[in-house]
Amino acid sequence: MSKEPMEGNWMSTPAADENEGTKFNGEGGSRKVHQFYFVKFWPYKDPEKDSKLEWSRQQCEQLDQEKKLVVDDKMKEIMSRGENIYSELERKRYRSAVLGAGVEWKTMVVGFLQAAMDKLNVTAPSSSKQPAIHSPRTLVTHGSNNLAKEEQLSKKTPSAHQPQFLMSSLRNEIGRAYFWYSQSKNRKKFEQILKEIEEIEDRHDKAKADAAAKGNIWNPLSSKKAIEDQIRLLNKIPDVLKPERCEVMEEIKCLENELKALKKEENVVSEKFQRLINRKSDLCDFVLAIRKEEDEA
Repeated sequence: MSKEPMEGNWMSTPAADENEGTKFNGEGGSRKVHQFYFVKFWPYKDPEKDSKLEWSRQQCEQLDQEKKLVVDDKMKEIMSRGENIYSELERKRYRSAVLGAGVEWKTMVVGFLQAAMDKLNVTAPSSSKQPAIHSPRTLVTHGSNNLAKEEQLSKKTPSAHQPQFLMSSLRNEIGRAYFWYSQSKNRKKFEQILKEIEEIEDRHDKAKADAAAKGNIWNPLSSKKAIEDQIRLLNKIPDVLKPERCEVMEEIKCLENELKALKKEENVVSEKFQRLINRKSDLCDFVLAIRKEEDEA
């Protein structure tokens, strides 16, 4: 039983010797017989293919390991540091804002007290001293020689420093001030200042109540003295608060610089990651080229 030729690349080849293809018939004549051989050519195989593929596999594993150490782990570290710095930066910014609001609060209350003093200058008994140039008494002239009438008109005229809330609200403002100074490292000092201001207010209210109970007329100069003492205490606040806020601003600047440096470090890691991607892409192209060469052989 004849066998089918094996699969492969086959080529027909004529007989090597012409006499081998000559046969004689019974009549003494001869006829030409052609003989063919089937030769198989095995597909081309790169002897280094396996070693190349193994090298590519090892390189891919090395790149994956390098990505874990240089990119993944490093990026996690950068993100963790960045979160800590940003959290600290937000706390510093909040503290700076509160301290700044404390300075603004002091300015507002001093303006309020100064306006109250201007009002007292109008209602105070006449003295030999010339009235303040910015007092309502000198700002308003109605062409009347009647001082009582002029006084009444002056009270109705709003001053440029007229407070937006009544004198009685000072105690409420002091209560709110404790929040503005809660972020200060000199909190105890500010609490003492606010306490002294409240004590002045208490003494002032008590003196007015005692005078009213005795039927005495209250002297506005006593109120003026109390306000001056309160302003003097309030003016101590910026001397402590402003340097502290400047210190916080310096800390904020340092943290912002740390974030910028961390961003540069993150960019370096991103560039390394891109190079790893390019190297792995080249390896994939190399393996595909080997496979394609094998298929086309």
